[in-house]
Amino acid sequence: MYQNVRLPRAQKVQRTSREAVEVYQAQADIMKDLPFNECVPEIHRRVVDRMRWVWTDDIDAEYNEAVKGCRGTHGALVADTQAV
Repeated sequence: MYQNVRLPRAQKVQRTSREAVEVYQAQADIMKDLPFNECVPEIHRRVVDRMRWVWTDDIDAEYNEAVKGCRGTHGALVADTQAV
């Protein structure tokens, strides 16, 4: 279940955290060669929605969906065959 629910979320946290460092340091792709004052609008644009998914994604619904997918024919949880 971790592989299906938590791992993708943890990977997204890691990826977006790295992206945030680039944005906060004005080192993101289009900002590298610009003076800081010209980077501010781009920083704002990227920061405004950066963490929205953390607060709006329904982790409980994702969990419940994963549990449904792991239920056997009698309603008992079965082992995740994709787990390593």
